[in-house]
Amino acid sequence: INGAVYTSRDILLLKDKTKKILRATVICSMTNIIANILLIPKYGMIGAAIGTTLSLIVLSGLFFFYTYKETRLNPFTGKIAAILITTLIAGMITKFIIDTIAFSSPLMTIIVSMILISALSICMVAAIGLLEKEDKEIVSIVWRRINTIFQWKK
Repeated sequence: INGAVYTSRDILLLKDKTKKILRATVICSMTNIIANILLIPKYGMIGAAIGTTLSLIVLSGLFFFYTYKETRLNPFTGKIAAILITTLIAGMITKFIIDTIAFSSPLMTIIVSMILISALSICMVAAIGLLEKEDKEIVSIVWRRINTIFQWKK
């Protein structure tokens, strides 16, 4: 999602639409402040994370809307859409697993959630053949590094 968002922002920059970028950023900031005021007192750190996520979704939507309005380019086609769908599915699986396991600390919940959603997303994208040659090389390098750190046997 982040790649598509910043691609949209970069297109706006190339078209010299910096006022639209400023407008989207201000709306995003206001959304974050309001969400934090509403969510942090009741949910603490999780509320802050939800507020920030919500504001980034708003920013993404605004960048996409402004870019589409200016250029009629849709960054969410083909492989990008498939990757977004697999990540959404990985997120739902992660949510189910996290809800099943009760962690004592919100920080541990966040850390395990990040690891799970990342691993599931990469595995699903690789399983359906969406990784390009460079992506496969990066995954291979990371996997070799993890094996070196933990000294796992093949």
